[in-house]
Amino acid sequence: MPAGGLESLLPRRLTNMSIRALHSDSEDKRGVSSVIGVILMVAITVILAAVIGTFVIGTGDSVEEVPQASWDFEITEYDTSDGDAPNDAETGDIDQITITHNGGDSIDDSRLSVSGAVEYYDGSYTGDPVPLSDGSLTKSYSDGTLTSGDSITIAHDGEDSPVITGEKGDELRIVYTTEGGGNSNVIATFEMPADGIRDDSG
Repeated sequence: MPAGGLESLLPRRLTNMSIRALHSDSEDKRGVSSVIGVILMVAITVILAAVIGTFVIGTGDSVEEVPQASWDFEITEYDTSDGDAPNDAETGDIDQITITHNGGDSIDDSRLSVSGAVEYYDGSYTGDPVPLSDGSLTKSYSDGTLTSGDSITIAHDGEDSPVITGEKGDELRIVYTTEGGGNSNVIATFEMPADGIRDDSG
């Protein structure tokens, strides 16, 4: 036994026990902290997933679907033997175009317009697209909704009416505009097989 007897050993043993106790307490605290950290990370992940999911669902509900439909395009060629020709018009030039809804979704014609080879003439060409809701157009329906079999004819009928102004190879486009005018989508195209009449006479 060391000199000094039990008295000399007691403080050392107590000190060692105190160190072990402190070490064990520190490990317990680190273990608890790790568990809390994992719980917090899981909670944050769940909250973020819920927020992102809500945003995606809300965005999906607000996106308007573009209607799907097929279309036929029929041209009428101008014949100079029918009477006085518009300026520079020749036999074979396109005098009018009839657009027919050939199946698919019904579409409100106020959402549709044509551009690219058709424009208004009011003493000069405006370059503006022609809405298919325009009352100057000849229509086979009267309720404002295009369904399968319905047709619209675009032909020059005096000032302020649309004119076939495109040249051979130009593209006529049917454009669908979403509610509120937020987005526009080309839903059909037609390549001009000949020049339009481009009537400058008014």
